[in-house]
Amino acid sequence: MARHISTWKHAWKVIEAADHPALGLILDMALGDDLLDLPIVPADKIFFAQLADATKLSMDVVFWSRHFRNFPGQGQDRDNRRRSGRG
Repeated sequence: MARHISTWKHAWKVIEAADHPALGLILDMALGDDLLDLPIVPADKIFFAQLADATKLSMDVVFWSRHFRNFPGQGQDRDNRRRSGRG
């Protein structure tokens, strides 16, 4: 987690307020991250996006992020998505 900005929504507010063409979002999204409001960000302001899935584990988020990422659809909720017809 970042010290001062820990969500993409907060980062977007800062970028929007700065109103500089060289500023944009770099997204590192994992299981459970809220993407529903992402359409508020213009596509040309998303400079890089990494999407991953993961198993929910109780541990340091940096260690978890480096060692327990999966391809999208291979995470904790895979079986539930299959049963519901979403995956």
